[in-house]
Amino acid sequence: MSPHEGRRRPVPPRDAQTRVRRHRFDPDDAVPEDFWGRRTCVACQCVGAAGDARHFADDEAPPRYPEVADEVRELERRRFGERDDL
Repeated sequence: MSPHEGRRRPVPPRDAQTRVRRHRFDPDDAVPEDFWGRRTCVACQCVGAAGDARHFADDEAPPRYPEVADEVRELERRRFGERDDL
């Protein structure tokens, strides 16, 4: 029996992250507000508000990926095995 058998390794602390992909907040009219005045989102069924960690604010645009140079795009296509002649 090894000295570490049955023991858990310590996990370093880290910032909490949501597993829900950010999307525009769409409140559900069928569900009333909670005690703090927050609404339930139709898309993710989470209680929140526009502008929090899960939801975009109304005036905030969704994130866009940066433009990729043509050389880099061609290299990635070759790595994935994509071809134009098929």
